[in-house]
This record gives sequence, C-alpha cells and structure tokens, in this order.
Amino acid sequence: MGKKDKKKGKGAEKAQAKALKKASKKEEGLDELEALIKTYQEQDAKANTVAETAMEQPPSQRSHCTFVAHCEKDLLVLFGGEYFDGKSTEMFNEVILYNIKKDSWSKLFVPHGPAPRSGHASAVSPQGGGQIWIHGGEFSSKNGEQFYHYKDFWCLSFDGKKSKWEEVKLKGAPSARSGHRMVYFQKQLIVFGGFHESVKNYVYFSDVLSFDLIAKTWTTVKAAGQAPSGRSGVQMGAVNSGIFICGGFSKLKASKDADKGQIHSDAFMLTFDTAKKAWKWEKAKQGGEKPEARSGTAMTSVSDHRVVAFGGADDEDNDDDLASEFSDQMHFYDSKTNRWFVANVNSKDADAQRRPGPRMNAQMTVKGGQLYLYGGILEQGERSYTLNDLWTIDVKKLDKWKQLVVCEGMDWQGSDDEAESESENESEDESSDDEPAPAPRKKLKPSHPDPFHAELEPEFQQRTKGYWMELLLDTMDEEEAEKAGDEELQTQAEDLASKWYKKSVKARIGVAE
Repeated sequence: MGKKDKKKGKGAEKAQAKALKKASKKEEGLDELEALIKTYQEQDAKANTVAETAMEQPPSQRSHCTFVAHCEKDLLVLFGGEYFDGKSTEMFNEVILYNIKKDSWSKLFVPHGPAPRSGHASAVSPQGGGQIWIHGGEFSSKNGEQFYHYKDFWCLSFDGKKSKWEEVKLKGAPSARSGHRMVYFQKQLIVFGGFHESVKNYVYFSDVLSFDLIAKTWTTVKAAGQAPSGRSGVQMGAVNSGIFICGGFSKLKASKDADKGQIHSDAFMLTFDTAKKAWKWEKAKQGGEKPEARSGTAMTSVSDHRVVAFGGADDEDNDDDLASEFSDQMHFYDSKTNRWFVANVNSKDADAQRRPGPRMNAQMTVKGGQLYLYGGILEQGERSYTLNDLWTIDVKKLDKWKQLVVCEGMDWQGSDDEAESESENESEDESSDDEPAPAPRKKLKPSHPDPFHAELEPEFQQRTKGYWMELLLDTMDEEEAEKAGDEELQTQAEDLASKWYKKSVKARIGVAE
C-alpha cells in the first residue's frame, strides 16, 4: 500500500486513501510487483509440509489483516496485513494462531497459500470443520511507490497436519479490489464494495456478489430498492434479518484536477426473501445514540440481531491542514429496534477502568461470548503508529476489559514536518560577551507521543523509550553523547517519558499545571 508523502491526520480508510495518491506511478512498476509476487509463489511451491511452531512473543505490528475466530476450535486466526514505519512497508502472508485456553501464540505454516497482502476481505464458514475465506486485497512495493490489486479467492481448511490452502478459481468472482467486506450469511459468502485504482483512474464499487458454499458458484446479486453508493471500508455485519452495512469512504471529483474524500454515515440493510428468492435493499433506521461519522471503524456481529462498532477517526479539514480525532467509543446496533446505544463498561473497580485506547482500523471478532479487539492505527502529528495490543470483554456483562497483549514499543522512521517549522527563538542559548557562542543545536521535536487511554506510566516509558533517546541524541553533539553513555541516556529518556506522561495525563483530565 502506498505510504510516501504521508499527510497529517489522514483518517480515511488507509487501504485506498494512500493508494489514490499514487496515480503518477508508472506501468513498469506493476511489472516489478508481479515479478516479486511470482517469486513468493515459486518459493512457496518448494515447500510441502504443514508445520506449527510455538512463538515466544506475540506477533509484530500489522494492520489491514484478517483476524477471525475459528468456528469450532478455541483459536483466533491472524492472516496477512502490512506494517509501515514511515519509510518502508512490510507485507505479510503468515497464518498465526492464538490459543484462547492456553493464552499462547503459534505460527502455522501451510504451503501453497496466498501471496502477501493487506486490505483483503475475509470471512469464516462452518463447512469442513471450519474454513477461512480470503478474497483480493493488495500488495505494495517496499517503498510504497507501486501496488497491485489481487482478485484471487482462497480457502484455508484446518485439519491438523492435513490443513491446506486451496485457490478457488470460478467464473463470476469479484473483480480485483481492496477495502471490500465479506460476511457469512445463510450458507453464502456476501461481498460488498471496495475500490480499485489504476494509473489513469479509480473506482469505488457498490456491487454485491454471493458465493454459494454448497453449489460452489458465484452470483451477482440484483437487489431491489435503493442501494448504497460505491464505497470501501464499510462497517458490515450479518444478523438474522440480513446484512447490515454502515458508513464507508469514497472519493468524489471536486473539480477537473481535484478529488474530495467523503466519509459516509448512512446505513442499509440487505435482506433476502426465502420464499421469493429475492434480495432487497432498505435504508436502515438509526435511532438512539448514533455514533459520529468516522472512517476506519471496526465492526463485527455479536448475536443474531446485534453488531458492535469500535473506534474510527473523524477528520477536521481546516484549510490545508487535516486534524484527526481518534475515537475509543464502542456502540451496539440492534437490528430489531433499529437503534444504536453506547457500550458502557459497568464495573467501578479501578483496574476495570483500563480499556483499549483510541484507534482506527482495529480488528474485531467474537468467540464464546467474548469480544476480542486487536491492533489498529493511531496517528500522533505526522506519525502513524501501528498497534498490536489484544483486548477482550464479555459482550453481555460488559464488566471489564482484559488486556491479553500489551502494545510493544513503536518505531517511526519517517520525518516530522512540524519540527521543521518550529521557531528558532525557542532554543536560543544565553552566552556571556566574553565567551564564544555555542554551536547551534538541533531543535527539539514539538510533537511528542501521547499516552494511550488507560496506559500505565511504565508501559508508556517502555513503548516510547526509543523516541526519547532519539530526542536526546538530536540535542547533543558526538562528544556529549559519548560522554553521557548508554546507561545515562536511557535514564534520561525514562525521566523525559515520565515527565511527559504526567503532564499529558493532567491535561487530559483537566488538572492545571
């Protein structure tokens, strides 16, 4: 996925908003990507043995991945995704398992599978003891200059050492795209939306396709009623009455040479009349405490008539400057009453106040009455951090969030444009008339990382230690840095992190300095 020239607060769905900035890429770049993908496939073709390997640590950060619960086993499955550190993009095609009962991670190598990708659509079906289906997505070059849309369709079947990937090649499948959604509904897989961008133009899809899991056939759904406009990154969940679709993102032509992003807030229900064997679109009523329109909001089904939505980002466009406000709110939508309501955690226990912080593009799934929330993206100034924390909460009791994985320290290699505009007057050094003026020092970066919601001070120190170390080194010459030594620098970095943590927390709760 394209990552170069990243703009501040870009809260739109990452899979396509970044891609749209790459319209100037050359066709030969696609040839290079196709050759690289072919190399992955050739290497994978040499392996023939399924192997599961225990992991000592949780998986590294990644976004726009698959994160689903196995139908029968107490497993959460992670597949694919990408990681961007400000300079380069890493793509994944690993299958990683989280054993709920053992609280352990393992890597499942299944040969002859999909090439690395992100922004794909995925769903789980109960057939064959539990299968995971993958469609499309995209592959990005390491520098983010080119990317390639997939249109392949895969099935992962779990059966111990007999587990296998199978590419399902059938007529009528969805075209190449990213940012689309897929859900399981009445022995079918329903695919909606997404986008495709090429050198000359882009398109946002509004088509609906159904894959019959029994007949193994694709059908383009022709539904009566008013359908949603073309969009990607929608919130989508299956309930007894149909498929609930809300929000999403698209680009519109504002002028001949300019496009404008649009975050949608409308909602629809796609229903199926079993007697008439006919599909129908209906505008979904949104009563109650409707959440604000945001991009990158996660959604999953929690019962036969409820879906849950978490997070997202709301862009505020002030002239040429975009400022995003990230959300940590969670809402339920009830398809029986057509109402939204806020999911408030009930416990008054001090420890129970810990909860996932603001983010967009998180992954959610439900297993055994527990909601699991994984990762996401949080922007702070010019920096875009990919998270890898894992949380769980009982969807009925809503009594307490439990953190299963703490987010590891995050590294950002990109530039901070704000630092270049800092006033020179902020770091003037006083000197006597008799002493030579000291050599000018590099400016301190004004946009420091803030603590996540409910993040403890030691966790913040550990997560941001690298940032504060870099900050200190930026203000020192080589002699000063060597004299200080690594141990002293680490102590100073922890002290800076502690001071900033306390200041940020006070500001958040409105305590005066």
